[in-house]
Amino acid sequence: RTAGPHHMIVYIQSLDIDPVREPEIIWIAEEAFQAQLPPGWSEHVEESGLSYFHNAVLGESSWTHPMDELFKEIAQYQRQVQSVGGFWLVDDELADLEESTRERLAEWTELYDE
Repeated sequence: RTAGPHHMIVYIQSLDIDPVREPEIIWIAEEAFQAQLPPGWSEHVEESGLSYFHNAVLGESSWTHPMDELFKEIAQYQRQVQSVGGFWLVDDELADLEESTRERLAEWTELYDE
């Protein structure tokens, strides 16, 4: 995919990144713009030139890339890392998510084994 400067700035802002105040995280938007679509998704261009995304399996269409929400989260994590000077809060959150997942799997396994 290619984009002119204006289109790229609009895209950066759509990810809740301020290109003037946060130039150090513009790389996230660049990665997001080049990200491959998840399986089942395809990109289409309508007559006006606007792109949209379609998932034939789910029968869904979207004006935004299906991975944009993930990249918004990545930008938020990067801000957090920059504000506290390290990844320990991210590591703590990942550890909490992992523990929660293990607990849910254990509950499912107990139900399945019965």
